[in-house]
Amino acid sequence: MKKLLIILVMIVLSIALLAGCASEDDSGGVPVLTESTDSAVSTGVTSASPPVTDSASPDAPDTALSGAEEATGSVAAPQSVPDGDVIEIRERFFVTQVEDILLNASRYLGRTIRYEGIFRSFEWPPTGETIYFVMRLTRGCCSEEPIGFEVYLDDSIERPDDDTWVEVTGELKRHEGTLMIRVVSLIEPDERGAALVF
Repeated sequence: MKKLLIILVMIVLSIALLAGCASEDDSGGVPVLTESTDSAVSTGVTSASPPVTDSASPDAPDTALSGAEEATGSVAAPQSVPDGDVIEIRERFFVTQVEDILLNASRYLGRTIRYEGIFRSFEWPPTGETIYFVMRLTRGCCSEEPIGFEVYLDDSIERPDDDTWVEVTGELKRHEGTLMIRVVSLIEPDERGAALVF
């Protein structure tokens, strides 16, 4: 009986080790949250699709990141969005709500999303352009992993320093397979929330 238990434990550990951890590819450790056409979602590090940057223009008009669509707001003067029209991602259910948005993107595209997190900028190695994220950290299989969204900031929105705690409000869009928030408001709240969420 003891041998059977030891064998069972060894099998479970072997499966866990074979499943492996998320690995980084040549993207330089940039967390990109993407949704594929078959609804299998990658929340790890990937270079499957290039990021949207300040100078990027999307291929399709329904991505709404073109210059014709003007977003307003800044750190000093956020645009007002009626609370009844906003999906709030709360700290207590942060991971659950973000994963629901990633898995069911079609239900959320075009909706206004508001959440708090850590502002980060990354240089996209293939182009050298800067991309931005507002994210938190959650436990992965081997370490803490980022969870959140890439954010698109037009020229009217001031970029805070990296690691600044911010509240972001914007419209959920898709650009080249990547879900992102087109920011209309980026403010620094008085109180900082939990960076590590479950």
